[in-house]
Amino acid sequence: SSLHYASAHNHPNVVTLLSSNDCTDINMKDDEGCTPLIKAAQRDNVECISILLMHGADPHIVDDSGDADQLSANCWSIM
Repeated sequence: SSLHYASAHNHPNVVTLLSSNDCTDINMKDDEGCTPLIKAAQRDNVECISILLMHGADPHIVDDSGDADQLSANCWSIM
């Protein structure tokens, strides 16, 4: 999705815009089972992580591989 792309490629303004839209599922998984928050965490995009968390992204969701190490480290350091 556009939110996945913006989160992965560190576009905080786009993440803010899309996250503010009531029609956006902020916890939607892509074909790898990754949420936008996971995509941002995989690339250490701290500003995007923060925006997603402020808009209700769930830091407890893991990808299809069950790997949550990077997500946990990045999210909990911000929270």
